[in-house]
Amino acid sequence: QTVVVKLRSHDFKDSQRIREWEQLIKAAEKDQAKMVIFDLNVNGEIPWESQERILDSLSKITVPTLAFVNSGATGAGALIAVGSDTNYMSPNGIIGGAGISIPDIDNEEAQKRKLAQQLSLLKARARNLAKTKGHRVEIVEAFIDSENEVKYGEEVVSKKGEILTLTASEAVKEIDGKPLLAKGLAVSLEALLNIVS
Repeated sequence: QTVVVKLRSHDFKDSQRIREWEQLIKAAEKDQAKMVIFDLNVNGEIPWESQERILDSLSKITVPTLAFVNSGATGAGALIAVGSDTNYMSPNGIIGGAGISIPDIDNEEAQKRKLAQQLSLLKARARNLAKTKGHRVEIVEAFIDSENEVKYGEEVVSKKGEILTLTASEAVKEIDGKPLLAKGLAVSLEALLNIVS
C-alpha cells in the first residue's frame, strides 16, 4: 500500500508532531509499504534542532519516498523534498529557500560563528541526501547558500547572492537530460496517485 503523510508548516514547530511523523515512517517501514508520499505545504523557518532531526530521519528511511509539493516547500519543506527519492510539483508550487535562521545569541561574533557552523552542517547533510537520492547537489546547495551560483552552459539558474527558489515549471525543466529537481507535475494528490500507482 501507499502511505500518504500530509505535512504542514506547524507540524515541525512542535516536537510531539515530529515524533508522530517519525513513528508514521517507522510504521510504514514495518508494514512494508510500497511507498510513502509526503504531501507538502511546508513553508518558513523551523528551529535548528527540528531541521537536524528531519534530515536524520530522512536519511534512515528504507521505503521509497515521494514528495508532492502541493503548494510550497520552502525552508524545511525543501529539505523533505531533497530527502525524498522522487519529487512532483503542483503547477503553482514553489520549492527552495532552505536557509537557516540567525541564532539568538547576544555576542555578534559568537552569533556569526554559530551561524557559519549551522550553515556548514546543513549544507553537508543536504549534499549527502541529494547524492543518496540522485538529486543535483548544486541545486540543493543553492537552496541553502546564497554564495553558490548555478550555471549550465550559458543558462544561469541561480545567481550568486540569491537563495534559490524554483517554480514548478523550473523544477521540472530538463537540462542535460535530467530535470532540475522534480520528475513531473500533478494537479492534485489524487492525480499524483493515479500517475504513480
